[in-house]
Amino acid sequence: MPTCHNTLSPKPCACVNAHWRALNYLPVEQIYRPDSPLFKRPLALADITCMLLGHRRMVPRQNFICVNPNRVINKHNLDMIGTCGPGRGGQAVVAHAYLKRTHSEACPGISHDRAGLQKLFRQFLFSGGIASRASPEDPGSVHQGGELGYSLVPSFDAVFENPNLVVACVIGDGEAETGLPPTAWRCNRFPDPVTDGAVRPVPPLNSHKMANPTVLARITREEPAQLLRGCGWTPLLVKGHEPAWLREALATVRDTAVEQIRAAQKEARATGQVVRLRWSMLVLDLLRGWTGSKEAESFPTGGAQRAHQVPLKLLRDMHPPDFRDCACEVLEPAAPGIGDTRGLTSSLRDVATFGDEQRNVCVLGANLALSDSLNALFEMTDPQEDAANNPNDRCLAPTGRVMEMPGEPQREAWLEGYLPAGRHAIFNSHEAFICIIDPMFNQHPEGLMVAAAVPWRGNIASLNCLLASQVWRQDHNGFSHQEPGFVAHVVIKKADPVRVCLPPGANCLLSVMEPCQHSQLCVNVVVVGKHPAPQTLAAVSTVREHLPEIRIRVVNLVGLMRLQPETEHPHGLQDRNFHKTFNRNKSVIFSFYGCPWVIHRLVYRRFNHHNVDACGDKEDGTLTPLFDMAVLKELDRFHLVTNVIDRPLQTDEKGLALKRRLKEKRMEPRQYIRLLGQDTPEICKCAGHPRPETT
Repeated sequence: MPTCHNTLSPKPCACVNAHWRALNYLPVEQIYRPDSPLFKRPLALADITCMLLGHRRMVPRQNFICVNPNRVINKHNLDMIGTCGPGRGGQAVVAHAYLKRTHSEACPGISHDRAGLQKLFRQFLFSGGIASRASPEDPGSVHQGGELGYSLVPSFDAVFENPNLVVACVIGDGEAETGLPPTAWRCNRFPDPVTDGAVRPVPPLNSHKMANPTVLARITREEPAQLLRGCGWTPLLVKGHEPAWLREALATVRDTAVEQIRAAQKEARATGQVVRLRWSMLVLDLLRGWTGSKEAESFPTGGAQRAHQVPLKLLRDMHPPDFRDCACEVLEPAAPGIGDTRGLTSSLRDVATFGDEQRNVCVLGANLALSDSLNALFEMTDPQEDAANNPNDRCLAPTGRVMEMPGEPQREAWLEGYLPAGRHAIFNSHEAFICIIDPMFNQHPEGLMVAAAVPWRGNIASLNCLLASQVWRQDHNGFSHQEPGFVAHVVIKKADPVRVCLPPGANCLLSVMEPCQHSQLCVNVVVVGKHPAPQTLAAVSTVREHLPEIRIRVVNLVGLMRLQPETEHPHGLQDRNFHKTFNRNKSVIFSFYGCPWVIHRLVYRRFNHHNVDACGDKEDGTLTPLFDMAVLKELDRFHLVTNVIDRPLQTDEKGLALKRRLKEKRMEPRQYIRLLGQDTPEICKCAGHPRPETT
């Protein structure tokens, strides 16, 4: 713990404190997007945006770290930049750029008055606006990352061949538990004090990450200190909750670090002799949700996992059980569902309960189980982690059926040892993050095929991968999280062990997961969405209403590999069954969320493949509601109907007139979205009730 020496004089201290408070206000207003900035009138419920997204948990800490270096920069005449690793701290970056007028220089319409503030707030997580993490639209953003783990490595990249630069790197609590930081800690061996600059990391000791305590915060303080010293750093711990004392302590530590850097660089550049030093590192120990309310609805928030979510309340101050028991009631065909994973969560709870005694079932996730509506799992188990348990923790235990840790490579590596030991597991992730394990995935199905040919090897449970959020249907992550390449990567593997399932609803997901959990020596990739996707059904209803002479059939393709012939894949359809479902000489339009070439690759041996048109993902996207995203991908109901009209023999005057009307009508929802930031009520409903067939 550093000793304070009255480093700060009263006037600069008061200015920094006022700046920090303003920085903390702006991100909260970005989340709520009120119509009355600066609270010029009492806040009403109607002032709050209809879709609350974004997280405040890291913002005060991030702002506190980033605002205080201004004094050091002026005192030592430094060339300094800051890098920020917290995954949902984008609104803090925007707040800094706005107060320093950098944002207004890049976006002249966002002025420094109430009108400018309203535009600043409105663009956050709004259609065509900016995402909740630092993105290319944010002035000062270096890159948009993707999977966590990217702030410390680019910090070292920045100082190479930049001898006067100092980078202050704020490392995210989730980032600290991913694959890159253990390697990045050792990057301090590479910068040359003669020709390169210096990096000063600020690793976290936050009490919590998303749904669980952080690993570093729940071990003794000696352990992270020993880790960092072993990597060549001199950690300086600063712990507290009083801003005035913390500001003084940080000023003392920063002056010490800068003086050490300057002295080492001066000596090396004067003598040419380089002696490896242990650079100082600031380790800041703060409670999660710092400066926010202590509780909401009688539940603790400060220093607890609830500080992660949108702070609206704060501002007010195997033989598993029968999966059919968990089915959702369907009142009418094509009725909007409750969310695909909401039915599955009860089934997973029952499976985990059944396997609890033998301890042979596990769910591996990235602190996303609650976000993915897998809440029922925690009715029978707590996440397993051998760490200190505070009274405010929602759930944490030394033993459990769920293990959560950010970083897909780490969890995939766990599975590589867990499954061969005769146990069962589900790998829960999002499609935006899963591509990082592509090289690891390459080896698993190949290993399964080799193992199956060895007589003395017994069968092992399949690797079941549940991707609970489709790529470009990400509500608030924007373009960087819209890459559907994992399914394309899976289907190019040898067919025997690979399965890809695309269940269209909650009950179908239950029926798909049942055989997956019983299967052996396979890789089962199941992709579902968090929200219903009625575009295909709405398109069919439009065709039947306006062009009744066109006979049209809807087929839900649940098993993607069914498109291949039975000679290519064990689940492939025989030609006669394929033609019975898709016809031998009729147009076939696939509304596919992934890469269109995947469909063409799977059907190219079919007799009717020349009549197949795959509508799929296009390399285009932004932060916008689901329908607008479908329009960008040309997978909305209007584009799909137009595609039907453009088929041979369908283009008569009646069809062309409908095509023109649809082109005009397509713009109405987009204008509504640009104005209010949400899909129209008409779009949110699934028009019509065609009865789909299921293959």
